Amino acid sequence: MGLPVVTTNVGGIPDFLTHHQTALLVPDDDDRAMAQAVKDLIVNPDLAQSLSKNGRRLAAKFSWEQVRPQWDHVFSDLMMTRPAEALKHSTAITNVSACGSDRQRPTITELF
Repeated sequence: MGLPVVTTNVGGIPDFLTHHQTALLVPDDDDRAMAQAVKDLIVNPDLAQSLSKNGRRLAAKFSWEQVRPQWDHVFSDLMMTRPAEALKHSTAITNVSACGSDRQRPTITELF
């Protein structure tokens, strides 16, 4: 959405967001720190704009357009290395030959 993020520094959030680069991270259960971080964005529009721009850039890395080819690759690798016998028992794929014999790597959309 392009909004600057203020969030608590808990769980996996610090694995994705970086304080003062992609978000403002505050300690858990610290309402004063949360309020101060919001005030900081109001009085420092350059910081708000920077967080917004960097956060949007980070979010784009996780868009479906970026992630789907990675999933296609994972599933294609699985199909290439998984024994044909195991595929007969797969509930997701009923006919391996439906993926096309002239292609080496079926895409996820061809598999499902």
